Parts: sequence; C-alpha cells; structure tokens
Amino acid sequence: MFIAKSKYIEVLGMARFYADAFFELQEKWNNLADRINRKGGEDFLSSEIPSEMRLTEDEVTTLISLCHPDKHQGKESANKLTRRLLEVRDHLRENSSKP
Repeated sequence: MFIAKSKYIEVLGMARFYADAFFELQEKWNNLADRINRKGGEDFLSSEIPSEMRLTEDEVTTLISLCHPDKHQGKESANKLTRRLLEVRDHLRENSSKP
C-alpha cells in the first residue's frame, strides 16, 4: 500500500505528540504517587478528616448559596461545584439521621 510522504510525516508528528503527552502524564502520575508516599501512602489516602475540620450541613448549604451558578453567570465550574456540594449535603443529611 502506498502512503504519501506528507501523510507519513503527519502521522509521525501525531505519534510524537501523543508519546510526549503520555510521558508528561506519566511524570505527573509518578510525582503524585511520590507526594502521597511521602505523606504516608495508603494510610494517608484512607485517613479520615479530623472531626474539627469537617463541614457541617449548614456550612455546606452556605457554600451552595455562595457558589450557585445563578451568582456566577451559569459558569460550568459553578454548576459542577454546586452539584458536588448538593451530593455532600445529601450525604450529611442521610448520615445525620442514623443513630
């Protein structure tokens, strides 16, 4: 099968681009793993937030009102964060009713 030299060069450039992107992500992953390991590895990842640092349901509700998309011209970041905060508030409500 014949492949034009220009197409070969184009594909080769794309391959190099994706290889560079892969190595950059691999380096970021390794740096993150190193940081986690310096903080205690699995113990750090599974550790709970100290009770004095946890947000209350009222605090989460306040955050929802502060970051609501209506107050930020419907920005996607406000939408995402509000959705996440609603999930957190629902979780807090579910767990606060348990004995």
